[in-house]
Amino acid sequence: RRARWSASMKAVVREELEQWWRTFVATGAVPAALEPVQGRLIRAVHRGCVADEPVFVKTMTFPRAKDRLRYFFRPLPADHEAAMLRVAAAARVACPEVLAAFTERSGGLPRRSMLVLRALPVVTDGADDARRIDEEVALAIQLLEAGICHGDLHAENFVRLSAGPLAVLDLQSASAFDPVGAGASRRRLHVAARMLRERSGPSERLAVASMQAHGMLKSKLEVDRVLALRDRGRRHYEDS
Repeated sequence: RRARWSASMKAVVREELEQWWRTFVATGAVPAALEPVQGRLIRAVHRGCVADEPVFVKTMTFPRAKDRLRYFFRPLPADHEAAMLRVAAAARVACPEVLAAFTERSGGLPRRSMLVLRALPVVTDGADDARRIDEEVALAIQLLEAGICHGDLHAENFVRLSAGPLAVLDLQSASAFDPVGAGASRRRLHVAARMLRERSGPSERLAVASMQAHGMLKSKLEVDRVLALRDRGRRHYEDS
């Protein structure tokens, strides 16, 4: 088992989170006081409070052989996302603060993963589409410059903070890379294509124009390549 903590963790918070973790290890479920937000076969997100602090808890179990094999040679989800969030925060990208990351393996195989994040002060976004798109593109570029390629970056990964700026969520599918290395351009275009997958018509045109204005797309050739990548991504998603 492994537990990684925020350096500023209070003892009362640590004690309660450790109890949550023990419950999850023993039963595969979080305490009943935590409210489910999202649930899938192996992943779940819950919200709750610890010492009056609002938090989100992301858990993962590994009931299928393919999931156990997938994570046999790679960091478990809690450790991986915590690392990506800390890199993003160090680059001054607004994102959730990691309070704790817990993982457990059995015989080398993954068994439990739990990530606890401090809830962000989120408000309803009143920005018009053009401003919102500009901010999303600027945040995507910040991530890329920090050496983070978010493979599933879409509009729902961005939330408006009460202080004004956008923040980015859910770095589970992000990966680290060398932002000045040989593969940097390919990753930049991959992120742009994913950001365009759900957009069409005026929204797509605004997004492409913003990407060009911010330097995310550097030529007409890159625009064409990204739109082709986007179309292939759409077909793959629909087929799956």
